[in-house]
Amino acid sequence: MTEFNKAIEMNDSYDRYYYFRARTYYSLKRYDQAIKNLKKALNIFPEYTAALFFLAELYYQKKDYLRAKESVLKLIEYESVYKDEAEKLLDEINQELRQKN
Repeated sequence: MTEFNKAIEMNDSYDRYYYFRARTYYSLKRYDQAIKNLKKALNIFPEYTAALFFLAELYYQKKDYLRAKESVLKLIEYESVYKDEAEKLLDEINQELRQKN
């Protein structure tokens, strides 16, 4: 974690640093910190599809289905390599939302 913090201090406009720090937070089960870092990465580069997909998955795991759906829909717009996985996740999200209602 210290390495990512140092890297961000040196260059806080590089989206990948935030993404990889989010991955580290995720592995430590610090999901809110992971989400915060993914949002920072996406503020720098909104079309960062790996970050969008990871963000959607995190929201889904936290049962925040509306935010997960929002992230997935953005991801699908970009027609990335994650498109098939994103569509599958969207189906799961929609199923959860139907069950809630």
